[in-house]
Amino acid sequence: MGRQRKKNGGKSKRTVPARHKNSADPHDPVPDGTRGTVKFVDDMGTVFPDWDNGRGLGVVYGEDSFRKLTPEELLEEQQKEDINQDTDMGMNMGM
Repeated sequence: MGRQRKKNGGKSKRTVPARHKNSADPHDPVPDGTRGTVKFVDDMGTVFPDWDNGRGLGVVYGEDSFRKLTPEELLEEQQKEDINQDTDMGMNMGM
C-alpha cells in the first residue's frame, strides 16, 4: 500500500497515508494517533485528510500537526490486515 495517484479535473494527485499528532481545536479535536489519507491541500496550506474514524477535519498549518506514515508502518498495517483476514476465514495457522 504505497502512494496512489488520483485523477481530479485532469490533474494527477497523490493520496498520502498520515497519522494525526495533535490538534489546536479544544472543542472538537481529532484524537492523537488517528490514521488518515491526505486527499488535498488548499491554497492556505490546510491539509485535508479522510481520517479513518470518519472525520473530515482539516489540519491547519502552524496550529495542528500530522506526519506521513513510514514504509515500515504501512507494511506492518498490511501484515496485520492480512492476518486478520486469514483469521476471519478460519485460516489462522499459529501466526
